[in-house]
Amino acid sequence: MPQIKINSSLSRRISVSTILVVTSILLVTCVVAIAYSIKSSDADMKSRLDNTIRMAEASITYSLWNVQDDMVKAQTEALFKEKGIAYIEIRDEDGKSIAKKPERGNFSFLDEKNPGDKIDDYLYQKSDLLYESREVGSIRVAIDKKVFQHELFSSIIVIISVTLAIIIAISITSIAITKRYIFHPLSQLEASAGLIAEGNLETVIDTDSNDEIGKLAKSFDGMRLSVKKLVEDLQNANQCLDESNKNLEEKVESRTKELKRAKEVAEKNNQALNLFIANMSHDIRTPMHNILGFIDLLEKRLPGEQEKNYISVIKNNSNLLLQLLSSILDLSKIRAGKLELINEPVDIRTTFADVQRSFSIKLEEKRLDFNIIVDPALPQLIYLDGARLRQVLLNLVGNAVKFTDSGYISLRAKFCLTQEEDSAIDFTITVEDTGIGIDKKKLEEIFEPFVQENESISYNYGGTGLGLSISKALVELMGGTIQADSEPGKGSRFYINIRNVKTKMKETESVENQPFADIDSIVFEKKTILVVEDNNDIRASLRLYLEDFEFKIIEAEGGGQGIDLTKKYHPDLIIMDMKMPVMSGFEVVKRIKTDAELKAIPIIAFTAHAFKEEEEKIMALGCIGFLRKPVSRDQLVMELAKHLPYTIKESSGSMSAVNVSTWDEFLSTNDRFPPIPAGKIELLIESLEKNFMGKYQAIQNSLIIKDAKNFAIQIKELGTSCGAEILINWADRVLTDIQLVNINKVASAIAVFSKIVEYIKSNQGDKNE
Repeated sequence: MPQIKINSSLSRRISVSTILVVTSILLVTCVVAIAYSIKSSDADMKSRLDNTIRMAEASITYSLWNVQDDMVKAQTEALFKEKGIAYIEIRDEDGKSIAKKPERGNFSFLDEKNPGDKIDDYLYQKSDLLYESREVGSIRVAIDKKVFQHELFSSIIVIISVTLAIIIAISITSIAITKRYIFHPLSQLEASAGLIAEGNLETVIDTDSNDEIGKLAKSFDGMRLSVKKLVEDLQNANQCLDESNKNLEEKVESRTKELKRAKEVAEKNNQALNLFIANMSHDIRTPMHNILGFIDLLEKRLPGEQEKNYISVIKNNSNLLLQLLSSILDLSKIRAGKLELINEPVDIRTTFADVQRSFSIKLEEKRLDFNIIVDPALPQLIYLDGARLRQVLLNLVGNAVKFTDSGYISLRAKFCLTQEEDSAIDFTITVEDTGIGIDKKKLEEIFEPFVQENESISYNYGGTGLGLSISKALVELMGGTIQADSEPGKGSRFYINIRNVKTKMKETESVENQPFADIDSIVFEKKTILVVEDNNDIRASLRLYLEDFEFKIIEAEGGGQGIDLTKKYHPDLIIMDMKMPVMSGFEVVKRIKTDAELKAIPIIAFTAHAFKEEEEKIMALGCIGFLRKPVSRDQLVMELAKHLPYTIKESSGSMSAVNVSTWDEFLSTNDRFPPIPAGKIELLIESLEKNFMGKYQAIQNSLIIKDAKNFAIQIKELGTSCGAEILINWADRVLTDIQLVNINKVASAIAVFSKIVEYIKSNQGDKNE
């Protein structure tokens, strides 16, 4: 490789330039370092002074507030041990010295100084101590400057020594290397470029030469300065970004604390609201039970039509008050997200007919036509919360009846199969009237709580404006929507659209127009019932409700007496008021359920509370039933029928005829059922005779709904395991009738079970031989 010769003048220039540049840089660096050390020393003293005061504010203010002098002294002594602290004194709000370090020493001259006054040997600061924005004392702190000055002097000596050593070392090295070696200019430039590439942007490149190397060096130095500026810009941008992030974090933290406080306040308000609603429910429902209960009893006993009309007016208005209370409670539960839906088989046709019956008197008074139009292909049963759907329809039809003086009201239902599931439908219910109509500008507002079209509506027609709001919320809970269109003077139409509703697509027994069990046809066995209720009037109404049945009624006025009478008489069933003075029903139930001799006695809870949580809490105690005040005679008897044995009186059409009809229906539809597999028939017959016929006889003798339901569930499981479709079909019908509270049909189906078993033994066995 050929050598490139460089003349001596260039070598000397390089050596001298290198020494001068390095020396200048180091001297500047030394000066900057010394200045920075001096500034840092002053800042360190001021920071130490500020930190001491902040530490005092954080630790001593609380002790001063609570007058804990010993703690103040201990904390003062701890602060005195900090570096450079020459004097520290804590005074209370009256100026009295509580703690001082050192305890001896003449620092009284500092009291004459103000913060910021020049003091040769000390840096001094006075500050008030605040606790929760109230002054509780003051602090005086002095920093000994000599401690920091000694450290500063030592640092300066070290900096100067190191700088001189570096200058001497670099100079000697540079001269020695220059003398011993001839650096190629490109090597120097390459080294400089390498330093720049490594990120050392402070390296200065010699650009005095005007030759090609100098021009190249100038280009590299220009690049270095551009990169340096770019880096500085980036650093400034990062610093701004860091400050922005810090501010944002502080804002987020502050907002989070505000939201947390707001959430706590909202939760407290919600708890207070729930307590108020629960108490209001109890305080209103309890007297409402007495009012409605004795109205029912009077209505049956008064002979004159005029008196019955008076009673009817009182009853209707009482029910309106109860409906208003229920609406307010429902709205509160919906807003709190505590309203749960209970899906069950619902017959739309029966529901429509029930709604029509609810307004039959008013429809007749106004001479309004009521049209029910149901798509003939609509499945018999769909699975919804029937009670809530009925509540929505009662609200909509009630409004239609209220605001319609002539013409008609119609209920229409149509459906279409959904594409999401084979066993689901989308259906629409339309409520239409020819009433006064609604202004189109008000259509969106009418679904808001307590909103009516105008004040004259409330004045002329009454109402609170809650019905449509609750209806909208209930429909949305079902996964649907509700809309309205109207034309003033011509009428209104409300559309309920619910999607993806489960349904039974196979044929099922029609429940349309099948009446519920006649309460007076139920004949209970002679049983003893204990009523534990502190309200005399409620006990009297319950006693009168049950006077037509051969029950022995025992009454207890409070929880303690209820426990005593339970131990004495061992009643067959207890009706327990859950809210009583001295000893609540909850406590009574707990004591009964922990007594080995009494825990088997069934208890029906009797309460005026309206929340689901209350019901769940009660049932968790071991109660088997739940009655909410006010309770009607029919509701009470139907609840007792779930837990006490009874029979049904035979009416003009004998029970056997009903049984034969039910059995004939099974015979006529049996061809639809596939034969029982040959390998399962013997096991099925054996299980029926061994495990189920005894249970069947017990249910046949004393029909208890709960036992009938469990029996049907077990039969369905057996039919499923053995492939007996006839048993599965029978069990499904029983369970459906139980859900629909159709006692007559439950009794009929139970009665033919033995015939179904005989049919399986005699026919299915032959088919599988």
